[in-house]
Amino acid sequence: MGRNSKDNSLKKRRIVESIAKEYFICLHKQNLKTLFFTLSEGKSTYGKTLKEICDYISKVEFTFSQLDALDKTFINNEFFYTEDSNWWIDIYPQSTFYRLRAKAVNCFLTMWNLVSSEQV
Repeated sequence: MGRNSKDNSLKKRRIVESIAKEYFICLHKQNLKTLFFTLSEGKSTYGKTLKEICDYISKVEFTFSQLDALDKTFINNEFFYTEDSNWWIDIYPQSTFYRLRAKAVNCFLTMWNLVSSEQV
């Protein structure tokens, strides 16, 4: 695998990591805003309206729902619920893990880009 390919894979993983991080931030903000925020106030100190937060959460969840079971496993374990970074060791050889993870990242980002380009 060439240097550019490794750099590109790393960039893609970082994008998925940032989507996952923002997803959990939005979930937290949604819970807070549901309790303390009225829609008539517009943007709050959090910087996003409740609708923007809900839309982001829906977009992530829809993107995830479009993946096959194996891709979901990789995206969940690698980016959303990362308690055990070695979850794959007893299941896959290292080369298979890297290949399947790259596939899952590509599928997630392809669907993410499709969902993001749609006009709501």
